[in-house]
Amino acid sequence: MRVSAVVVAVAIGGCGRIGFDPIQPDAPIMLADAGSAEDASIEIDAASQEDDAGAIEEVDAGSDASVPVIDGGSCTVVMLRASECTDPPRTSVASHAFSPARSVTIPLWLDVSDGNAGDHWTRLELERVDGTWISCCYQGGSSEPDPQSTVEIARGQRYVFERCVEGERASCPSTRSRLAIVPTSSIEVTSARLRVIDGAPSFGVTEVEWPLEACP
Repeated sequence: MRVSAVVVAVAIGGCGRIGFDPIQPDAPIMLADAGSAEDASIEIDAASQEDDAGAIEEVDAGSDASVPVIDGGSCTVVMLRASECTDPPRTSVASHAFSPARSVTIPLWLDVSDGNAGDHWTRLELERVDGTWISCCYQGGSSEPDPQSTVEIARGQRYVFERCVEGERASCPSTRSRLAIVPTSSIEVTSARLRVIDGAPSFGVTEVEWPLEACP
């Protein structure tokens, strides 16, 4: 299958690197929509691990004019990179919208490109053509929250699929009923969003990347 374009969604300068401002303890949780000049508040599930995430920004893969999205007759690869930082607390959410809708395949795991997953969680959200959302939860492969041994650090280099549930921004881990959606399932979607909920704290930053292949 021919790939027509590769697009990268990544928040530039994460986790105290160049480009990030200091975060105040009471900093609002905001969603920065790259396709709009306006900001909108994100409602966070109080039952989840996200209520202390500090500042949140969302970066759209299609917002980088130097890497345009090509909607042709073949597949497009959108590289989503999301990160979570501990000091200062900051979360970068990677997203992308498709018009028209595209078919994507649920991944079995999500690779950690920086830091370590430990036994923590990452969430992949997909908006279906009818406007409803599903949330897929992925758990770090380590048996420890902050791995130090060579074996456990290696296991924490990916988040592994646990379940998909109905709803947007569902808590992970989730107690909602599993959907009949498993890795290799294909879904028609109009947008995708990737968020690291938490990672191994001693690494300071956890970054996850997913090469989303979207096909007609």
